[in-house]
Amino acid sequence: MVKWTRWKIVGAVISLAISAVVGPLLVYEYVSRPIIDYELASSDYYNFHFGAETVNLEVCNRGGIDTNVWLILAVENATIVEPESKPYIRYSETQTRILLLCRKEAETMKHGYSLEIVRDDDPQTIVLKYTVEKVFDWGSIFCTMNPIYPTTLTYNRTDAMTYKRI
Repeated sequence: MVKWTRWKIVGAVISLAISAVVGPLLVYEYVSRPIIDYELASSDYYNFHFGAETVNLEVCNRGGIDTNVWLILAVENATIVEPESKPYIRYSETQTRILLLCRKEAETMKHGYSLEIVRDDDPQTIVLKYTVEKVFDWGSIFCTMNPIYPTTLTYNRTDAMTYKRI
């Protein structure tokens, strides 16, 4: 038989108190977790006769709490036009990361951000890759990412300045 000393009783009471507080918090975080849908809303054709073309990054939070996410666009055989300088944008010519507060919303896709691209020299193909990463904080412990495919698009050149999605 277990002999209950004073310290064992104190330890058991503290453990029970911590479980009573942390358990419901974890259950709440899981039930109301952010569910992030994202897709690359892109045209079937890009025509560079008139300069840069627009790429729309769309995102939607179907979950119960707001969360911060990184919208990341990477390109091959093209250059991302430098967006207006803001503290929440990390820019390079081949990859841009945008920090976005993704608010809980309805089930419809929302416009996240627009970027412009221009083609490099004279490539045969242009590749766009879109991903979303969660920013690690208390609200994103159980965050679920749900990409709506395709999130990588390849465009083949059809004439001197026009590219068609394959």
